[in-house]
Amino acid sequence: MLTEHADVLGDVKRQWPLRIDALVVLPDHLHGVWTLPSEDPDFSKRWQAIKAQFTRRLVKRGIVLTHDRRGEYDL
Repeated sequence: MLTEHADVLGDVKRQWPLRIDALVVLPDHLHGVWTLPSEDPDFSKRWQAIKAQFTRRLVKRGIVLTHDRRGEYDL
C-alpha cells in the first residue's frame, strides 16, 4: 500500500521548507494543506519534489511500477 511510503515528505521539507497544516494520505493519492514561506512560495517545485522522491523511493524499495504511454511511472 502506498501509504507505507509517505515518509518522503520529511525529505522534501528539509530541501524546500514548508509547513504541513493538514495531510491525508489515501491508498492511491494524497491531499495536503501547506503554508509556504513568503520568500519562496513556489508550490510546484515542492509538489514535483514530492512526486519524484516518492517514485524513486518506491523503485529503490523494490516496488514494481508500470509505465504509462509517455514512459512515466503510472502511480
